[in-house]
Amino acid sequence: MAASMNAVDDYSRRSMEANSRAITPLTDASAFAYAEDPEQLANDAPPNQQIEKERPEHVLMCYMLASGKKRAEIAAATGYGYAQVCQIVRQPWFRKRFLRLAKEAGQNEVQAFLQSETLNSLETLVQLRDSAATPPAVKVASVKEILDRSLGKSVQHVKTESEINITRAAEEGIVTEKELATVEAEMKARGINPHVGLS
Repeated sequence: MAASMNAVDDYSRRSMEANSRAITPLTDASAFAYAEDPEQLANDAPPNQQIEKERPEHVLMCYMLASGKKRAEIAAATGYGYAQVCQIVRQPWFRKRFLRLAKEAGQNEVQAFLQSETLNSLETLVQLRDSAATPPAVKVASVKEILDRSLGKSVQHVKTESEINITRAAEEGIVTEKELATVEAEMKARGINPHVGLS
């Protein structure tokens, strides 16, 4: 057990040393890009240092932060110092990953909630349909909803009638004389009388 803890401590120490070699001062261009980022969190301070290389433990930190862990808890669990964790979580690449994870988690929770409520909603519709106290209009609406959810909505057929009168379109200024001549020539080429329906 002690040997495995020493190996973890050794790994953490080597990771921190390698990480410190990848740290550079934040340039003015990096700070400006950070400040102009549309996904910047409210009151989010830019990092004092830029960490150029993302490491596996940084990904772990991101998941820990997204699951609600505090920075001090992340520092204790990973062996990094609190100040190092604060610098890592402020990195633009860290923030983008964190926002993506948080967004996915929120979407998954909403979707799971809606799916869990589907059966309850259908049971409510069945109760409305079967209750003697329910007004007839509500019964019909609940039956329609149950059928729509199980069979899909019925196809609505729409019939439209229109009369094309290209001469009238030209008179009203919708098309020019040149466009009118082109359309008439195309209609004649297809065997259609362009003057049918003239009044």
